[in-house]
Amino acid sequence: VINVDHGKRYRFRIIGLSCSPGYNFTIDGHNMTIIEVDGTETLPVMVDSLPVLPGQRYSVVVHADKHIDNYWVSALSSLRNQNAILRYNGAPDEDPTSTGGPYVMPFNEARLASLQHIPVPGFPEIGKADVSLNLVAGFSTSDRLFMFNNVSYQDPPTPVLLQMLSGAQHPSDLLPKGSVYELPLNNVIEITLPNTGEATGGPHPIHLHGHNFAVVRVAGNS
Repeated sequence: VINVDHGKRYRFRIIGLSCSPGYNFTIDGHNMTIIEVDGTETLPVMVDSLPVLPGQRYSVVVHADKHIDNYWVSALSSLRNQNAILRYNGAPDEDPTSTGGPYVMPFNEARLASLQHIPVPGFPEIGKADVSLNLVAGFSTSDRLFMFNNVSYQDPPTPVLLQMLSGAQHPSDLLPKGSVYELPLNNVIEITLPNTGEATGGPHPIHLHGHNFAVVRVAGNS
């Protein structure tokens, strides 16, 4: 149960602590204003439902300005439904009778923009980066392995950093073959992830530890 006072605004930090399932986060009768995504503050975007994929993080602001009552807070999962209760102080201690929807403001990633002016490195146009990588996700049905560019990750016999310290200087020398991409220092790198439909399983976001991306084109947009 999440207790709230009528008239106040509340910041919810929503974290996708899952490996496989995604969740659709809603609060019956309430809109949510996105103000932060994955540690980056954004211009406000109002939604009434929010898909949360594995590892994703959002901050939303909810205005508790509805009738004093109980409202279902739902994270409908691709595996199993989860519910909580948004309870206004002064409401009875009982389950909500609220119903969700209709949802008319679904979340659209293309609407996100940084709150602070963060310039895109280089030229934010397709093919204008110093280095362009095309990573095509796939799945081997015979081996039951996920792949990028027809290469599946395998634990190296020795950690890659130790391989470099021992004298391997080029990605072609590193094991496993095809799993290491060498990026020149202080260059602008463009990564393209085409949706070919060949990768099985639910949606899963890409992330690069320690780095933020400047998204210049989203899926399905020319």
